[in-house]
Amino acid sequence: MKITDWFMGKDMDLDDTVKKEEPPHVDPVIEQRRKEKFSEPMIYSEEKKVEEKKVEEKDQEIKQMIQVMLANGMSLELISKSLSKSEDEIMELLK
Repeated sequence: MKITDWFMGKDMDLDDTVKKEEPPHVDPVIEQRRKEKFSEPMIYSEEKKVEEKKVEEKDQEIKQMIQVMLANGMSLELISKSLSKSEDEIMELLK
């Protein structure tokens, strides 16, 4: 605040008079542990990734198997019966 403002009776800004408090020092190790405590455990997230990878690999194997069956002249109806899937599901896998 300028001295002329003070003489003229203009309101003071509270920001000028109040000291801004700095946040307390936080140990980075403690902060990391706090974040880990409230996040998903690493064991479960790794298991999910492994399971998702297995599902993707299985889908790829099924897709290749269906393509081979179709290439050998097997009808879509027979493929759907042998895999216990509907014809629509098989067409979705081939996309």
